Amino acid sequence: MARLWIRTEASPTLGLGHFMRCFAIAEAARAHGWKVSFILNEASSAAQKHMAAIGANWVQVQSRIGSQADGVALRVLISSHHWLIIDSYSATPDYIAAMYDHCRVLVMDDLAKLSHIRAHMVVNAAAAAKTLPYDDIAPKAITCLGPRYAPIRAEFSREYPKFDQEGFIALMFGGSDPKNLTCQALSHLYHEMFPMIGQRVPIRLIAGPANPHIEALSAQIAGMEQVSLHVAPDSVAETLNGAALVVTAAGGSVGEIAAQNLMALVLIVVDNQVMSLKSSPYPVMDARSGLPDDFAQWVATFLMHPEICQETATRAKGLIDGQGPRRIVEIMNELSL
Repeated sequence: MARLWIRTEASPTLGLGHFMRCFAIAEAARAHGWKVSFILNEASSAAQKHMAAIGANWVQVQSRIGSQADGVALRVLISSHHWLIIDSYSATPDYIAAMYDHCRVLVMDDLAKLSHIRAHMVVNAAAAAKTLPYDDIAPKAITCLGPRYAPIRAEFSREYPKFDQEGFIALMFGGSDPKNLTCQALSHLYHEMFPMIGQRVPIRLIAGPANPHIEALSAQIAGMEQVSLHVAPDSVAETLNGAALVVTAAGGSVGEIAAQNLMALVLIVVDNQVMSLKSSPYPVMDARSGLPDDFAQWVATFLMHPEICQETATRAKGLIDGQGPRRIVEIMNELSL
């Protein structure tokens, strides 16, 4: 049986972004009959629920990703014919190289900022990834670059019932939403956008499991008509099904929305998401200093022009078809032969 190990983060404080994109590959590996284990310093209840759902387990270690001690711990667990996925900004070139000398290594990368990447495979699903200097920094690796390899969870590629009723706006800002953009966006839409369009549109707030603002959001929506709060739903894809527009932070959720053939407005929240300004299939706004003054106007424009939304969603779906994890695992299988 093929064996996959995944070294990443999945704590309530660090969020689940890296974990969830690795989980998408883990799903595909399990579908191919692989045994999968995550190696984590800690695992939130949401992460544990996801792992259990696909029959993956996890091993807890105390060492820091990128440290020499962590490399030693991984070499004790992992055999030479096993695969290891490394997904962390703390991983260093020397750390990755040491694991490359021990087993088969796949590195999830975003920015091509490391001086060198000694790995068997490198995955960067950003649209601009092919313009980055991977030929220089990872000359021995098979590079899986661009949206064709986007690590999309299986639930976003499933068919869901179509609804005849008017769509809704979904606000979704990751597992923790540290800047509480959900609260800010809701206030802008409810008090500014609705008067612009002359009607109220249903709004769904989707809060991640590590969001510390749940009580505040619950209090905020009290008395707001057609506003609902969905905390860590069992299926995010089902909760998004039928949305007219999804407002989300840049990151893995963008590919998930595209695979579901939905329209999105993407907000840049932190500096390492800036590449999305150039490569996103959706319109992008810079919200690193808070929501822009014209945020409500943008959303109103999209709602009043559904043909633009449909055209944009179709184009995004053409770029990100949801089959990235399957393609990645098939390459890993070939390299294992």
